[in-house]
Amino acid sequence: MEQTPRRKGRAVLVHYLLEGREFRTLARNLDPKGFSFYCGRSLWKNPGLRFYLQCGEQVSPWLDGRIVAIDQTLADGNLTFATHVQVSGSTDDFSQLLAVLCGSGALDTGTRVLPPITKEQRRYPRVSCRMPAILYHNGQTWAAEVRDFSAFGIFVVSDLLVSKGHLLEVVVTLPSASTPRLAGEVRRILAVEEVGRRRVGLGLTITINDNEFLSYYQHQVPPREGAERRRHRRLKVSLPLRLFLSSGEYEGTTHDLAPFGLYFFTTAPLHGLDELEFSLVLPTGETEHLKGSIIRVEQGVRDGSACFGVALQIMINDEGFLAYISTREGLTTPRGSTVPRS
Repeated sequence: MEQTPRRKGRAVLVHYLLEGREFRTLARNLDPKGFSFYCGRSLWKNPGLRFYLQCGEQVSPWLDGRIVAIDQTLADGNLTFATHVQVSGSTDDFSQLLAVLCGSGALDTGTRVLPPITKEQRRYPRVSCRMPAILYHNGQTWAAEVRDFSAFGIFVVSDLLVSKGHLLEVVVTLPSASTPRLAGEVRRILAVEEVGRRRVGLGLTITINDNEFLSYYQHQVPPREGAERRRHRRLKVSLPLRLFLSSGEYEGTTHDLAPFGLYFFTTAPLHGLDELEFSLVLPTGETEHLKGSIIRVEQGVRDGSACFGVALQIMINDEGFLAYISTREGLTTPRGSTVPRS
């Protein structure tokens, strides 16, 4: 959502009607399509919203909107609801109204409200569990418990209060007693009632993963087709890679991608290597810098030339890469070996 440029002191308030009463709060993320605001209660029973905007002495007429998403979050240390509103009518009309309302159109829309997790990001199986964990935040440690996890992320329950967008380090104790170390960005915040007290549930998108943790996850999820090696959907796409080795930089091309792995072709000398740093250029033009653990290297032929086919498990991920994978259509089913033999 592209935000209107900010200028200090140009706060915009939203006045809205609820059960015959008028409420007022700060409008956030204003753009031609709508805005967001914090509310102390869920408004799902009120999908339609009657409101007007105020900027200084300027006041808009009454407007109509539709609540399109609600997400629990933290504001000033308290659990609240981030309510996302789509304005009814023309986006051009609403843009002109904002420009007139705020003069130059420069708004102070407050802190960013992260969008809810999409259904696409939930297409990968979650594993329910109860595993002890430790959260690291601002030099302090917090006891936690992992309740479920997947290829994309992990859900933990603790007493730690943080806002969305925070990066946390998580050390999980697996049933084998090993303690893989992960890092992730807080994307969801839920209130969890336990034994007469309220705790905080944090949903994290994993950005730095651990090979042992991924291996444990893969063994908890049953294969989709018999004993196929690849258990998760893949995006078959050819994208340029740049590999960074001690002997220099090499090029490669992807064959397919998954949330925590990829298969690519290259002529780079990879035998004997365990880990690999590389960059990947997405169709959007963005360059993502990733790190992975090599699972296998196979000899093959591509476009009539000898090359290596490499299966890589991603260890250090990137939010842009995860977002690209999660929103693509046409993901294929698991396959066996894809390297053409010479």
